[in-house]
Amino acid sequence: MPSGPYDMRQYVEFAHTIGVAMKNNFPAEWRSWKYVLENVKKVHHYDLTNLNANQNQYINNLCAGRFTQWKSDLPKHYEKYDGLEVVLADGCPIELVDRRDEWELLCGHFHDERYLKKVKANSINRLKKKLFHCFGSRRFSYRLEEQRKFPKIEMFKKVYVRPGDELTEQLHSTMVDKGQTVLEEVASQLPPIMMDTLDQTLGHRRGNVHRGLGKARLWDLSTSSSKLRTEEVESLTSEVADLKEQTAAQQSQLAAQSSLMNQIRLTLQISSIRFSDVEPPPATSQPTATVAKTSQPQRSSNTTSRQL
Repeated sequence: MPSGPYDMRQYVEFAHTIGVAMKNNFPAEWRSWKYVLENVKKVHHYDLTNLNANQNQYINNLCAGRFTQWKSDLPKHYEKYDGLEVVLADGCPIELVDRRDEWELLCGHFHDERYLKKVKANSINRLKKKLFHCFGSRRFSYRLEEQRKFPKIEMFKKVYVRPGDELTEQLHSTMVDKGQTVLEEVASQLPPIMMDTLDQTLGHRRGNVHRGLGKARLWDLSTSSSKLRTEEVESLTSEVADLKEQTAAQQSQLAAQSSLMNQIRLTLQISSIRFSDVEPPPATSQPTATVAKTSQPQRSSNTTSRQL
């Protein structure tokens, strides 16, 4: 593994060695690199020891890229031959000569009707695309991400920043922080315009895959509608629960008052005092003093009847 300063030739040679070792030793029946078991990934068939976390991640990324490229080359190699019998007899790749069973398994997969139907559907869908996701070997989204960076800051880093130079490192960090602040301010304006244009041209599609851009890495400028609905439902649920508690408290208070009134009425009845039901006073325009005077003769008549 190259350590320290190295040129592009060393990098290419090392990557090629990793790819050859991976193709000659890792099983071909795995669908993709992420499905390969971790214990299989860690069993390196090349002499590399004392690797740190960054080096292991670098090798894992190399293996993933080489494995994906290799799996995409196998169907193209299969299509060069006419028929399943011919490709089984004469078309085995060099890296699978000692693993004929894996090649037979792959040929059966390439000859399966479900696989052929899927390939045909993908070909039709690619022809329907109005914009390609990639320009050359890189996606548009990655190129858009790079355009948001400041080239002068990158140039300052390449020209002036050196290991151990604290002043230039501090200046570069300050530039990066200010540049990030500017990007955050600009991001509130640029992505909505771009996405509105794409929606008008290509139509809207749910999910994180943006039509015309693929899996574009855009800033989340607003809360999703589903999250807003969830917050509204939670707020309404909380309000309903509070109203239910208030209603229950009022009902219990009314029940307590009714029970107290019944006890008072029962006590007065036991004391031989009639306690008529409380009724609202009759509507009258007669003054209160007049009503009091008219009620006095009734008291005197009652007193006379008691004396007799």
